[in-house]
Parts: sequence; C-alpha cells; structure tokens
Amino acid sequence: MVRLLPILLAGICFCAAEVKYDVDIASQLKHFTKHRYPNKDYSENHKNARKHIEETFRYHGLTVKTQKFNTTVNTAITDFNTVDEVVTGVNIIGIAHAISNKPEAVIVVVADYDTNGIDNPMMNNGAGMAVLLETIRLFMYNVRWSTEFAQNFTTIFVAMDLNTKEHMNSGGKPGGWYFVNEWLWDFLNKSEANFGGAYVIDSVMNINREPYSQIVNDDFRQMFPDTFQRIEDHDKRGDFLAMVTFNIEKGMKLKDQFASNYNKEKIKWPFRLEDMSHPQNLPTGRLLYSLTLQETIHFWSNEFNVTLPALLLTDTERLRVVPLMNNCTDMCQLTPERDEFLTTTTLAMIRTLLSRQAHPIPAGAGTMASTIPGLILSLASVIFMRNLF
Repeated sequence: MVRLLPILLAGICFCAAEVKYDVDIASQLKHFTKHRYPNKDYSENHKNARKHIEETFRYHGLTVKTQKFNTTVNTAITDFNTVDEVVTGVNIIGIAHAISNKPEAVIVVVADYDTNGIDNPMMNNGAGMAVLLETIRLFMYNVRWSTEFAQNFTTIFVAMDLNTKEHMNSGGKPGGWYFVNEWLWDFLNKSEANFGGAYVIDSVMNINREPYSQIVNDDFRQMFPDTFQRIEDHDKRGDFLAMVTFNIEKGMKLKDQFASNYNKEKIKWPFRLEDMSHPQNLPTGRLLYSLTLQETIHFWSNEFNVTLPALLLTDTERLRVVPLMNNCTDMCQLTPERDEFLTTTTLAMIRTLLSRQAHPIPAGAGTMASTIPGLILSLASVIFMRNLF
C-alpha cells in the first residue's frame, strides 16, 4: 500500500499545479524537426507526426475524429517533371465539447502538420503545430483541472494535412478544403449562425529585426496602405506578427479579441502586431498570392458561398527574409528570440480562447473539479497514516 503513495501524490501535483500560462514551445517543436511529406523519403516522418498529434489530442481529453481524403501531390517535390500521385491525407480533429447551439459559440483553431519538402520543416509549419499543441495543453488544463475556469462553448482544434497549395506543382485539393467543405459545414448544420470563427496559425516562427528584412511591393502597398506605411517607418524590419482577416463583423471580433490579449503585456515583448484587414467587398482573386496559399482561403471562399470568419496569424512567410543559421538543422533553430516570439503568440491564443470559450470560476466555488485534488489528498493521507502504525 505504501507504494501507492507516490502515485497518489503525483496525481495531487498534477491536479493542483499552477501552470496556467507556463508555455513550453520547445517540448512541442522537437516533434516537428523533420520533413513530413507523403513520398518515399519522408512518408515515415509524416506518419509519425500524425500519430503523435492524434495521441496528444486524446491525452488532453479531446474527442478525436479523423477525416480521410484523397488528393494528388507531386511526390518528386523539386523536379520540373512532376510525378503526380494520388495519396490519402488525414485531418485530425479534436473537439472540446460544450455548448454549440448558441450564436458564435463554436471556435476553430487550425494549423498544418505536413511540410512541402523544401522549406525548413520547423518554420513551415512545425512552429504552427507547436503553438496549436501547446494551446491545447494549457487550454484543456485550465478548463478541466486548474479549478480556475469552466468551459462554456465548443472549441475545435484541427491539425490539417496536405496543404497542396504549398507543394510545388501539386494540383489536388488541400486538407483545408476538405475540412471546411466536407466536415465543418455539416457540423454547423449548414449555417454560419453558431460559428464564431477560425484562428489559422500559419508560419509564425520567423522574426527578423534587421532593417530591410520585410519584403513589400506596390501590390502590398495598395492592399494594406496603413501597414505598408508602418513597415516603412520601421525601416522594413520583419519584427511583427500579422493578423489577416476580412472586414466583416465576426472577423473583426476575432481580430480585436486576439489583439487585446496579445497586447496585454505589450511593454514586455519586443514584437509588434500588425492589422492587415481586407475590405469586405474585396474579391479573393485580388488577395496577395502568398495569402491564397494558407488555410484561411477555404473559410473565405468555399463551395457553399458563405464568407466564414477566419483570422490568419502569420509572420508573412515568403515576404520576410529568414535569418541565416549556419550549420543548424535541428532545435538550434529555436533561438531565444524565436522562442519568445512563439511564446507570445501562444499566450495570446490561450487567453483569447479562455475569454471567448470559458469563464473564470469564483474563488471558493464548490465545483467537482475543485474537490478532486482534496479528495486525492485525503485518501493519500489516510493510506499514509495507516502504514505508519
């Protein structure tokens, strides 16, 4: 019986530990340092990443659904003579169930888990997955174990597979298309009334505070004149996280709530947050090309012709120069500055979800969650005292 005591005490530590905002990006990113692509060179990495994500979703108490789909990708990756193959992708969907049938109740948080086989596998898009998984860990801890919050509304976390728009010369539909058109719309009962919106976590690791590290052109200036001017005023430094959305009511709510949570500790962080909102009547065909590659495009333009609210979080990817990291192919890419940049995004995401999808539990409230640590402690004490005598 004495042997049970350390196990019970470990349970006490887990339930009562104060880790509400203890972000650990490195613990997540280390699982995404290799290319994840459905060809003979990288398919095993791809499968391992899929397995890890699904197991992590389950571990943190999400209801897991897998959405399989067939698409075509260029398995030669860099060859001019493309080799299109039909492959099976798997979107991994984790649902934290609560109320779904209320206006704007359902929120979706998305990141891609495959790579294009060319860009750094942590930059694209291991960092986005690390933010997603760390957001899940701390959100679920807060609403299930901390006794500080109770969940109000259904929150869906999605690891999307095979973003073919970023795969060279791949013509198949991406996983984001299948999720929005063949899963989400049915989940919402073919109505956007109860959909609060989607947060799409894209490339979010590249911070570069060197002058002229941010690439802007005349198309950028015409589409985002205010952002263009601020970038000019900052010597074209890539020192910001961008928020991209359409200027519709729900989309602006997503942006404003994320911004308020990102800027809570603005004085503490050396990074900026840039608002890159599109006019509501802007055709998706006029978007900057780099923005059409991201999963937000499937929320904005879809088979059912409804502009769903979605906020893209991005370091602007190909519009930003990546600082050279000589002789570094692994976790050494996670410099202290990049770690801080990712941590800032993760904190804002967690706080946004807790403010939108949950509510604080008043101190001393007698919920079942708050009694669990006490019950375990009492049981452990009884066992311990019995074994003393």
